[in-house]
Amino acid sequence: MPWATPRPPQGLGELVALRGIEGQARRLRDAYRHGLVPGLEHLTALRRSEFDSATRSYDYEQSALFVRFLLLDPELAPRFRRHLKAIAGQSIHDPQRLPKDLERSWEELDRGLQDWVLSFY
Repeated sequence: MPWATPRPPQGLGELVALRGIEGQARRLRDAYRHGLVPGLEHLTALRRSEFDSATRSYDYEQSALFVRFLLLDPELAPRFRRHLKAIAGQSIHDPQRLPKDLERSWEELDRGLQDWVLSFY
């Protein structure tokens, strides 16, 4: 119909830094500043029943921003995509595979995410 409003494109759209998740980023930033966030190794080892089950949890913020951090990094993005493709459909999760596939230690990944989040504010 010529008078119909065009529909926006489907999908996630372009990932641009923290646009759209500023509130999550501020909450995670404050938690980092107060030493309240466990490392990424802990996060990736959580079972579904454990995710966001603590009284005070930053699991959603940390996981969402970690994925965004990985996809925005020109070096890590292709490695992360290969990792996701390799583990797709697997019923057994090996959290130790992620740092191997990314060619980074847990400490480097933790520091990178934390520095990235803190750099915005």
